[in-house]
Amino acid sequence: MTHLFRRLAVVFAVLLVAVRVEPQPASIPILQYIHDTWGTLTRSNHTLAAAAVDPKFHPGSNGRRPVYLPSRGDSAAVTRLLRREMSDTDFRRIELRLLPADLDHLSEQGLWTNAVFTTL
Repeated sequence: MTHLFRRLAVVFAVLLVAVRVEPQPASIPILQYIHDTWGTLTRSNHTLAAAAVDPKFHPGSNGRRPVYLPSRGDSAAVTRLLRREMSDTDFRRIELRLLPADLDHLSEQGLWTNAVFTTL
C-alpha cells in the first residue's frame, strides 16, 4: 500500500509540473476597465429605465421591464420618489414589483435594486 501511495504521489507531482499554467496578464487592467466603463456601470433613479433593459430578455406583455424592490420596503414611498426623479415616459417603461420571499417563485427576470431606498 505504501509503495502504491508513493507511486501515486510521484505521478501527481509530475502531472502538476507538466500542466503548470502561467497566469496570463489581463489585456485591460481592472481599474482601467472600471474607469472606462463607469458611465455604463453607474446607475441612478433617473436612469433606472435604461438600467432595467436586458437584451437577453424581452419586456413583459405590457411592454414594461420588471424592477424588483425588497419586500420589506415602503413601495409607495419608492413609487413617489421615482415619479419625481424619472420622466413619465421612463417610469412607464418599468414595472415595480416586490421580490417574493422565496426567490424560486420569481416569475420573470428583472432588475433588482435597493438603490431607490437609499435616497428616501
